[in-house]
Amino acid sequence: MTSFSPRLFIVALFLGGFVFSGCGVTKDVEVTENGVRGTDTRTGDAVAFGDDVAIPASFPAEFPKYPGARTQVALHSAEDGSYTVNQQTGDSVAQIKAWAEGVMTANGFTKTMDLPDPAYSVMSFEKGGVKYQLQATRDEARSLTYIITARTGS
Repeated sequence: MTSFSPRLFIVALFLGGFVFSGCGVTKDVEVTENGVRGTDTRTGDAVAFGDDVAIPASFPAEFPKYPGARTQVALHSAEDGSYTVNQQTGDSVAQIKAWAEGVMTANGFTKTMDLPDPAYSVMSFEKGGVKYQLQATRDEARSLTYIITARTGS
């Protein structure tokens, strides 16, 4: 089990206040041992950040979440309908790329862009008006691969 550090708690409170600040906005914010998550009950915007936080339930069912990866940030903007998740894993860029291609094509998405490299990969997938972009970048010094997945459209 990962402990929630005091430093992360202070950052989480600051960011949570910044993200959910506004006149007359009702906020639903929860601090857990892994991080902070919150929802602006007026707009529907949602955020979760910390170490291995749960992705908000408002995310679409088909949103690709890399198995075993630790989620650091999950954002949903109700205004523009976008969703973004930042994760990290010890797996290679090639493993993530193969997984993403399999999951997205199984869900009916077509790959529209692929910029491969051993140290990073950027791919885009589309179906109807929905677009996903997935970026995986390897940090050999830390033996981690960082994954950013973004969804736009509806």
